[in-house]
Amino acid sequence: MAQNKPPLIIKIKSNYSSFTPSLKKVADYLFTHFEDFTHMTINEVARQSGVSESTLTRFSQKINMKNFQALKIQLAHELGGVEEEKELVYGEIRFQDNIDAIIQKIYLAQEEVSKSTLQQIDRNIIEKIASKAVEARNIIIFCSGKSTIAGLSFFGRLSRLNMNCKIFTDLPLMMITAAHSGPKDLVVVVSNSGTNPSLIMAAEKAKENKAVIATITSYESSPLAKLADYCVLTAACEESGFFGESTVSRVAQLLVTDILYATIVVKFGPAALQLLQKSAEVLQKMGQEK
Repeated sequence: MAQNKPPLIIKIKSNYSSFTPSLKKVADYLFTHFEDFTHMTINEVARQSGVSESTLTRFSQKINMKNFQALKIQLAHELGGVEEEKELVYGEIRFQDNIDAIIQKIYLAQEEVSKSTLQQIDRNIIEKIASKAVEARNIIIFCSGKSTIAGLSFFGRLSRLNMNCKIFTDLPLMMITAAHSGPKDLVVVVSNSGTNPSLIMAAEKAKENKAVIATITSYESSPLAKLADYCVLTAACEESGFFGESTVSRVAQLLVTDILYATIVVKFGPAALQLLQKSAEVLQKMGQEK
């Protein structure tokens, strides 16, 4: 049975004439797909409606929603998918949730972001970044804030292959390293938003020196994505609730760096086994000596 039009859809229709052409694209898509809208990620809606993620954020704010996530929650509430609109504490979690609900919601959020990331990963780009990594004189990782988790994980894994890998989170050190980079270097920049000023500045300097730039980010229209020679997109996760951006976005980043690492190992061939074994032996010995 068809759903009645939610009040939010009626409100959007009444304001349609004041929208810019790009905002009208979002509205047109929402009018015909509002029942599916609440189950889609910001990346999926952007692709389907033919706009950027930032346009979806502007659209949400235009109709007095804090962000895209708030728009989805309001629409779900009006469609009967949310019993009561209450303050988000963390991601989709609310104060009234019990431990079982919290566990289930965290699990489902991580499952959703992993699935969405896998659906939009360009396999050819992964292959090309892995090939550049194997050939590179240096692999230089730039990251900041919460994205440092994925950056450090990637650095640790590449170190097991005895690759000439460096990681920097401090702008002065990033700039010095970028200034000395060149065409034989691969610079990997990890940033969920793709808008971190320090990372943009360092990437621009490395780009000036003809270094190969690869980015891992959630937003295709972000400055870092546009700077990149190769960009791997992860599922977008907006900030919500008192805790801000949840760790779900880090799950997507870790998934991508794991895929990159595994692809690099495969390209190394049988020689990788000896290198990994040597790394494993020294780590095992450390554990025995504690």
